[in-house]
Amino acid sequence: MKTGTWIVAGALLTAFTINAADKEAQKERRERQAVRAEKQEARETKGDIDKRIAAINRLDNNKPSLMAGMAAVSKETAVPLPKIEAEHKEHPNVGLAGLFVAHDLAVRTHKGVEHFLDARKKGRSWAEIAKANGVNADELEAKLNRIEDAMRNAK
Repeated sequence: MKTGTWIVAGALLTAFTINAADKEAQKERRERQAVRAEKQEARETKGDIDKRIAAINRLDNNKPSLMAGMAAVSKETAVPLPKIEAEHKEHPNVGLAGLFVAHDLAVRTHKGVEHFLDARKKGRSWAEIAKANGVNADELEAKLNRIEDAMRNAK
């Protein structure tokens, strides 16, 4: 009887140890999957800078958001507000976020804003234009966040 009890106790102890090790392995697997998912999301976000720009451009449909967005673009690019307003009227299909990206790229590359607006009109995406000019989409993202915040908080 004692031998049987020891055998059962040993089997249970082994089972609990294996179960605990298995739970630890599952936890590590979930953590690795979460890290992979975050990296994938970051890659998709970088590739989706054009979607982000389009989303910000949709915010300029009401007057307070438009004015706040223009002021934010002016502040981020150091371009006078009247010039931003004039360019927005001149290029209505580019949108406010598109104007920002064109100005930011112009400052970084010492090329004219029209160069980037023409490239966009020819069908190139903002991501392609930025990459071709050696500009990292992450750098644009932070400024786009501030512009979007200004537009969303406009009253």
